[in-house]
Amino acid sequence: VGDRDLMEQALGNLFRNALQALETSAQPAPRIEWALGNAESGRVWVSIEDNGPGLAPEIESRLFTPFVTTRA
Repeated sequence: VGDRDLMEQALGNLFRNALQALETSAQPAPRIEWALGNAESGRVWVSIEDNGPGLAPEIESRLFTPFVTTRA
């Protein structure tokens, strides 16, 4: 059981970040792929992938720190 509004916000943020990463990407065919399913434990899993430039090494260690961004 989870908070529907928080889940919607989290997924929206992930998609928004993927779109923003692709805006500045030099990829000739930008793409976002997503999938969801049920694990054997009965939990739900979500996968969101894009072919953007990825994370810079200096931001990777701070990825889950609140309000960390690479944008101005």
